[in-house]
Amino acid sequence: MRRLKPHIMGILCFFLLGDLFAYPPTENNYYTYVTDRVFYSAQDLVGYTFRPAFLQNEKEEISKLKVEEISFFVTTEILGIARNNKKQTYTVNNIESKEYGFIIALVNPYDLDQVGHLKIILDKERQAEYLIYKESVHTPEYIFHLARLDEAEETEIKKYYTSRQQTYIKVRNNLWGYTFTPYLKIENSSIRQDRIDQADNLRFGFSEEIIDLTGDKTRNKVYVSFANIFKKKENKLTREIPYEERRIRREYYFNINGILDKKADESDSEQKYKIKMIEEKVNTNGLNLEERYQLEIHLENSPHEQIFVYLTNLYEMSCIELDGVKYYLR
Repeated sequence: MRRLKPHIMGILCFFLLGDLFAYPPTENNYYTYVTDRVFYSAQDLVGYTFRPAFLQNEKEEISKLKVEEISFFVTTEILGIARNNKKQTYTVNNIESKEYGFIIALVNPYDLDQVGHLKIILDKERQAEYLIYKESVHTPEYIFHLARLDEAEETEIKKYYTSRQQTYIKVRNNLWGYTFTPYLKIENSSIRQDRIDQADNLRFGFSEEIIDLTGDKTRNKVYVSFANIFKKKENKLTREIPYEERRIRREYYFNINGILDKKADESDSEQKYKIKMIEEKVNTNGLNLEERYQLEIHLENSPHEQIFVYLTNLYEMSCIELDGVKYYLR
């Protein structure tokens, strides 16, 4: 593990102010891994919770932290710090981009002369490696290391969650037959960012059904279905009817499998909605390469009405937006 040179180090000490802000629930207690998130801009920090795994002391010795020992929650207005489930808050003065990553300038709301900061140190992939926290001008900086996945953990995550590099959707027809398992979700209303638990078994899919309309009951129907894509069954096309004689109808569906909202006490079941229209749009903001292209998909007889699929500048799927929540691929 690479050590970061401290400016000043000392004994870790926090002035705990109690439960003074709306802090994220602690049921998802897990370390934040370096590879969990890529931070292209300061806006990507908003709603994110950092749970470091190690603390580096003044002798550059690194000690392991418990998952619940400390976390940092970032919003545009406050930085929330929880230590052993006790909470404190600082007012965010500004968030500034730097060569090393970002610096969040902080002010204690109870002592405006107490000015500190939180630095987020990024690697060359723009993933967070370290946090450097300074409570005030009178206190030292404390260096926190984010956890790294070991080989077995990395293999398990790659096996379960879909990577955007596994997708290529240059035209809408590339959607059909795809199943996506997202890794991270961001709620637009609360700007909360949370990792998706494997126990939720959440997957999205796009399916195509080709239905034979020849009306000849003496022959086998030509029927292609990806409705069971979640069960990973092979889909076979019978060709007893010559291709040129077929009259077919194509139908397209959006599939949801698993739990979207734990609070709603949803069951782990499959939902299937017919797609009635897809609109393609291009984001003219050249800086946002994560959401360069948008597919606006309208559904029939669905409580969700419409969904949005966002593609990167390389036509890889970045995320799916459903009911004001964006579900991101790794």
